[in-house]
Amino acid sequence: MNKITQSRIKELFTYCQETGEFKRNKKVCGSNGFKVAEKNDYYGYKTVKVDGKSYRLHRLAWCYIYGNFPNCEIDHINQDRSDNRIKNLRLATRSENMRNKKTHKNNKLGNIGIHLHKNGKYIVQISGDDNKRYRGQYDSLEEAIIVRKRYEKKFNYTSK
Repeated sequence: MNKITQSRIKELFTYCQETGEFKRNKKVCGSNGFKVAEKNDYYGYKTVKVDGKSYRLHRLAWCYIYGNFPNCEIDHINQDRSDNRIKNLRLATRSENMRNKKTHKNNKLGNIGIHLHKNGKYIVQISGDDNKRYRGQYDSLEEAIIVRKRYEKKFNYTSK
């Protein structure tokens, strides 16, 4: 449960919708020794500690603009977790948010949901309706990509 309110956020910070940046209101923070330290958490989200509790800045931005914290997730449309401009944020279910993700840095093929099996075939998998689904084995990477793209369209994945 989030304990910080929109009024408390606005008391402590100024938020710029165009840049997605938060700045401390020095009058409040300086007068009572309140210290704010922005950093990235384990998952790459910018966070700030307020009143002894850590908050992700994209959630603070949402509350700053709309007045509350949503019960669902907030997705970074452009997949950049440090880009907290309000136009880059949207409400999403867990499965919608998971569909809009970058290729992992250890992905050697450069395609999400495709991996090379030890038998030399390309395996295609995709999550649809919250279940990971096997979509077959293919002789070529190009064929596997075509199949993967078809299922991305079927399950409304965000284009990358």
